[in-house]
Amino acid sequence: MRIILAEIRGEEKLAGREFRETVNIGRDQLRCNLVFDQGQWPMVSRFHAVLRSDGGRGQVVDQNSSFGTFVNGERISTATEIRPGSRIQKAFSSSGSNGRLANSS
Repeated sequence: MRIILAEIRGEEKLAGREFRETVNIGRDQLRCNLVFDQGQWPMVSRFHAVLRSDGGRGQVVDQNSSFGTFVNGERISTATEIRPGSRIQKAFSSSGSNGRLANSS
């Protein structure tokens, strides 16, 4: 499965990044392949969330992060299915910056 993530800030969609199979999200550069800077994103945990394929379907799983992971505005506590167009927020932030799953195959 191919995962393409695009960052959205307000109404502005930034360039997307493509990943294969699993995306580890967090601040830990050794453990994560989508890394957030602690100075700019202090609400993102070292190992915040995982995007993965399960039986051909996309899922996001929060890794017991301090500030949570949100899909389409709802905080998740279990593996949650994501589809093209789903909005994934790492910790709820007032900056309006979040990721959108642009495409998966």
